[in-house]
Amino acid sequence: MAKRYSSFLQNFYQCIQRRRGGGKANIALARKFQGVIYHTLKNDWVFEDFPNFVLAS
Repeated sequence: MAKRYSSFLQNFYQCIQRRRGGGKANIALARKFQGVIYHTLKNDWVFEDFPNFVLAS
């Protein structure tokens, strides 16, 4: 799962897991990751080092 490779996604997962539980956290993480992939493809971004990936606000 993506949370193993990105501390940003791992922190997001843990925050949701504490509030809503593991099942909902998995769905929320999948949707978050889907958004990351969409914006990456839409903007022609290239990430060479995904473990250090950080979303720009």
